[in-house]
Amino acid sequence: MWIIGLFQFSLSEVILHEASHHNLFKNHKLNEFSEIFTALPFFLTFKSYHYEHHNHHVNLMKESDHLYKDYKFFGFITKENKYNHNINLFLKIFLMPFLGVIGIYYFFNQSDLKSKKVIIFWSLILGIFGYFNLLKELFLFWVIPFIWSGLSYLYWSEFLDHFMVDNKYGRTRTFAMTFFTFEGPATYHKTHHEFPFVPLCNLKKLYNEIEKNDNSRCFGLFGLLIQIAKFRKVKRIK
Repeated sequence: MWIIGLFQFSLSEVILHEASHHNLFKNHKLNEFSEIFTALPFFLTFKSYHYEHHNHHVNLMKESDHLYKDYKFFGFITKENKYNHNINLFLKIFLMPFLGVIGIYYFFNQSDLKSKKVIIFWSLILGIFGYFNLLKELFLFWVIPFIWSGLSYLYWSEFLDHFMVDNKYGRTRTFAMTFFTFEGPATYHKTHHEFPFVPLCNLKKLYNEIEKNDNSRCFGLFGLLIQIAKFRKVKRIK
């Protein structure tokens, strides 16, 4: 389930992300048409993802940013709009994803379930798989892994990209080692926000040229958890 979800996350988030920046193909229309492989199978449309992601770049961590709303919902941000470094890490980072709570939240809050394109696409898929008596396989090997694990990878990715990063670093970070993802250059998220139209395959080279003294950098999910633990220790000592 988690291996399938990893593949789905890489396709739906990383490749669709490139298409939304028109970096996947030189022809803009081809980027939009790629939704049949990168968006519709994941209950999204290119248009909805493109709008949401563009807004994320323009209004990063402002109230209109979907990430800000997610952080508020999960308790990553306090009522005073400050990062909550006292969150229950075991509950928020491990237990909720593995119980499927995260996937259910994302599925019903970020999927484009009312879109005509999504409804038509999935009506066709259900019809075809139903005709060949493969509905059980469709749900077991696509729908359930996507909701349970694929969306959990998205959650971890968003947590890594922006949690506890102040304005000094543009509210985003670079993490040098991923936690079970195929993202590769997508991990250079700070550089991506600074140069959104540079393809992911070139981000590492650009990062090495311009971000030599990047103090926002951490090493994957566990690296960030260690940083938070150290921060808490310093706060307690003070």
